[in-house]
This record gives sequence, C-alpha cells and structure tokens, in this order.
Amino acid sequence: MSSDIPGDRTTVAECLPSPEEFGEQLQSAVNYLQGQEGSALSHQTEDSLSIHRSNLSRKEFSRDNWKVELSPPLEVPLEPADERDRTGIERTDFENAKGYAQIGGIVRVEDGQFVEYSFSLCILSQEAEENRSESKVDDEEIPCCWSETDRKWRVARRFHFDIDTGSSGDEGKPVSHMQVGGEVSDKEVYSDYSGNTDYHYCDSPLDKPRVPYPPTDPIILLNMVICQYPGVQSADQDSWEGVVVDSEELLREPYHEFVQSVYRESSRGPLAGHLFNGSTCD
Repeated sequence: MSSDIPGDRTTVAECLPSPEEFGEQLQSAVNYLQGQEGSALSHQTEDSLSIHRSNLSRKEFSRDNWKVELSPPLEVPLEPADERDRTGIERTDFENAKGYAQIGGIVRVEDGQFVEYSFSLCILSQEAEENRSESKVDDEEIPCCWSETDRKWRVARRFHFDIDTGSSGDEGKPVSHMQVGGEVSDKEVYSDYSGNTDYHYCDSPLDKPRVPYPPTDPIILLNMVICQYPGVQSADQDSWEGVVVDSEELLREPYHEFVQSVYRESSRGPLAGHLFNGSTCD
C-alpha cells in the first residue's frame, strides 16, 4: 500500500492516515496474522485473532464511527536463545524460562476523526529468570520487586505509543509520541494466556517526557520484537516483510517526509516546535 504525499503538508497531524485507510490496513494485517500457522505469536493469541477480526469486520457498518481494541493482546513467547554480540560475549535476556511480549491497544474513531489512538508493548519476565551478571546480583543491583524465592511474573518493560491530535489550547505534546512506563491495565497484560497471574509492575504517575516518535501500529511493534529476539521467527519472511512495509508506507513515510521538509526550510526553529500540539514548543 502506498500513500501519495502532497507537498503542502503544514502540520505533522496532516501526515496521519485517514481513519478509513488505517482501519483497512489493520484489518488486512489481522487477516494475515490469522492465516499464518507456526507464526511468532503464541497459540492462545492465534485463537484470539478471530475476535479482533470479527471486531474489525463490524466496523465496516459505520466507517465514520468505530472502535477496535486489542484485548486480549497479541502475545509473543520470547524463548531463551544463544545470542552473542560482536565481541563474542553472550547476550540474552532470560536464563532458562521464557519471557513474553504483549502488544495491546485501542483505536476509536468518531465522526471520521481519531479520538483515541494508543498501542503498548509490555515485556513480561519471571523475576528469578532475568539474566543478570553475578556482580550485579552480588551488589544487589536488582529491581525492588525481584526475588529468588518468589516466582511471580513482572512487567519488566512497558512502552506506550500515542497519537494526540488535541487542540492548541491543550498541554503541549508531540502529536505522535512514545512514553516509557506509565500506568498499565489488565487489558494490556493478559494473565490467562500463560498463567502469568499476580504480576507485579512498578508503575509511576509520571507522564513525561513524551518522546516524538513516528506513528506506530501492532505490525511495526511485532516486527520490532521479531528483529531483536533471535528465538522469534515469522512464518514466511518474504510475505511478512511485505506486510511490514505496507504499515511503514501508510504511517511512517508521510511523517518522515514532513520532518525532511522542515529540515529543508531556510529559516526554521527547532524541529520540536513542528511536532507538538499546544504551545509548549511553539
């Protein structure tokens, strides 16, 4: 899928796809994932994709008003794998047991406009299985919620990806941004998949900083996981790459085109002033 990029984009918000375009892309991606036997996703997630496919099909009855929620989230088992960096030193996140990546989110459209667009990536691990050097364990440089005897799961990492198209009177935010941490909901971390009940998460009320970041969808997040965990593989690499490129062309190429146009201006202020809503960086 390719998006024409007019040369008169004056704000980053104008670089976002239309809700209809994005809904069609999301539906196509879910259909693809459901048809991939032996994919990176867990068997439980493969079963739940039928729920998401049904929800996306129902949205067709009202193109201007619809909501899709990835709950249960997409889940990827992160198996322990031999992994060495360029110096030959072993680099792996987990000792023996696997971890999990879970991708959740919600998109809500009213009157043909995005009013909610949010995705998250959570990394779950068993506390005693996080691979830490002996020096760090001896020095007790470990999370406050980590214990050798307690086998609970914990949300070791949470990344949150938003599109915010609020009015200029709102608090200044990057229109498309990423946050680290924040509050986690039970819809993002689904405990019924793998028995990871009673998970722990060291949350924080802090919302900032929000880092300007290109628009993101579940396909781009899933590809990020596949690329960085050697034990995770897609079922059909060639067709998978085509699905990822479709998402990038729809969501990211217009964003990067806009950033490049700002850099080409002969007289401009800092880039952040062009990426924010509100007055904070104007």
